[in-house]
Amino acid sequence: MILSEKNNSLFFTDSGPMGDTSIEAPLGSIFAIDLSVSMLKPIIDSKLAHPSGIALSNDEAMIYVAETGMNRILRIVCHSSGAYHTSVFHQFAGRFGPSALAMHPDGRLFVARFDFTESSKHGVISILQPDGHLDEELQVTDCPEVTGLFFSKVQEDILYATESSTNSLLKIQVSSNSQ
Repeated sequence: MILSEKNNSLFFTDSGPMGDTSIEAPLGSIFAIDLSVSMLKPIIDSKLAHPSGIALSNDEAMIYVAETGMNRILRIVCHSSGAYHTSVFHQFAGRFGPSALAMHPDGRLFVARFDFTESSKHGVISILQPDGHLDEELQVTDCPEVTGLFFSKVQEDILYATESSTNSLLKIQVSSNSQ
């Protein structure tokens, strides 16, 4: 869930009924709540394979969604007409899929790449440039099931991550983008 102060809207994902949604039968959705009138609006309704993480660009013009089941990041832009347009921002290969997103103040998108302990020993956080290209990957030692990401509001280069197999809260120092 993410709040757009600029648009007074709350955006969130709904993965669909547990056990019923899959790659073959995608039932996941993205919704917006216009807080000024308490109105729920579907942005993408029952067409996604397990959407999970969600983030806004720093100017709040774009929404990024981790579609875990398809192992990709979607970018959603609201046109001036009010229509939402969706594109694949980045397609990953390997691991189970992206599970969480966090936008750094410099515009890079940090992506938690979930995998199961049976498949991977370490976790991965991929860093995407504003154009969608992979910048680098951070290894999260002995923590393959990274499920949440959040940047500190006090220290912008501190990334917090949650990890489910060890029930850990991790504090990660990241570098600012030099570009």
